Amino acid sequence: MGRRPDGSTPAPEARAFAVPRRLAGRRIVEVTAGKLAVSMHGGQPARVRYLDTFDRRLRRAGLVLEHTALPGAETLRCRGFGCATVLVEAPGVSVPEFSCDVAHTRLRALLSPLIDVRRLLVIAETRGRLTAARCRDREGKVVLDLESFTTRSGPARLTVRPLRGYERFAGRAIHRIRNVEGVVPDRDEPMLAAPDGPGAAFGGMAAPGRVALDPEERSDTACRRLLAALNALMELNAPAVEADVDPECLHDFRVAIRKARSLLGEMKHVFPPGVTRRLRSDLGWLGKLTGPVRDLDVHLLALGASTREGGAAGDAFAALLVYLREAREREFLALSRSLRSARYRRARAAFRRFVARPSPARPGSEHALTPIAALSATHVLRVYRRTLAEGRAIGDDSPAESLHELRKSCK
Repeated sequence: MGRRPDGSTPAPEARAFAVPRRLAGRRIVEVTAGKLAVSMHGGQPARVRYLDTFDRRLRRAGLVLEHTALPGAETLRCRGFGCATVLVEAPGVSVPEFSCDVAHTRLRALLSPLIDVRRLLVIAETRGRLTAARCRDREGKVVLDLESFTTRSGPARLTVRPLRGYERFAGRAIHRIRNVEGVVPDRDEPMLAAPDGPGAAFGGMAAPGRVALDPEERSDTACRRLLAALNALMELNAPAVEADVDPECLHDFRVAIRKARSLLGEMKHVFPPGVTRRLRSDLGWLGKLTGPVRDLDVHLLALGASTREGGAAGDAFAALLVYLREAREREFLALSRSLRSARYRRARAAFRRFVARPSPARPGSEHALTPIAALSATHVLRVYRRTLAEGRAIGDDSPAESLHELRKSCK
């Protein structure tokens, strides 16, 4: 048996079965266990929540993160999509907000590279009755785990979990259950059958892909297509920004705004100057509007890890975090009011109309018909030279504003 990248040995493969409701719970567990001694917790009310990011990073990685809450107990598990085998199990871990909140070293190490600083959302959840059993052999050793989960409708789901070194007991249990009338292998992913959770309404769609440009394409058409892709990114993230779903949605929203404003400003004489001026003014207002909340998000994310380290420094950071969270709450209330304003609706509608409008057959702008490769190459070279000149002019005594302007030029 091979090892995972983290050095651990994979667990033996678990199997799931769909069981008629008349056999669910204690009855199917006893049949499956056969002559093994069974310690059973029968029919406990259970709430199962499935977690993923706004952009469904775990699903794209072929993983499912599920949290099961029972009276007085909870467990966080990660398994493969459509697979009953648990990759990492973290007993006693509550629903995390971010990967850094997972109080289990191996599970945190698995999740962190995948979801980075994205917030985990409850995208599906279900309730039912869970019967869990530990099966022991004649020597009293635990050799097999069984779980039967029953929801309000449909068949129950029985999961047979082998324990390393005792796989033969699982094989016998699987042979017994396959001979039970009405029991069939269940290869469906239970997350897909669960009702939507509060996070299901946000994200889940692929972000706009990279726009492929023809070097000979006229510049106004090429730029409009680039702006349309950025508008699609704004549209994707706007509902999550308004609902404060994930700080990274606000970041992606702001990145799209900044790129759109830069494109309109840098590619001069491609569109009518009046149109360009109005759109850049709207986008600049949106950037300033969302800036204070984003700045506070960055501070909160950076300080969160320091707080979890504990000690005197951790206590000091904890006090600062309280202050920053209160400041963010105030700034987000102000942002929410602006996002509901008539000015915001007009600005977004104007940008949508602009990117949806076809390029005119006879444009009046000087560079509208210039091939995009020729126009962009000339401009990139000019900006590159300007950036080098700005950098060379900065010395040890230069003010901080000079570095800030250089940073903006690089962006």
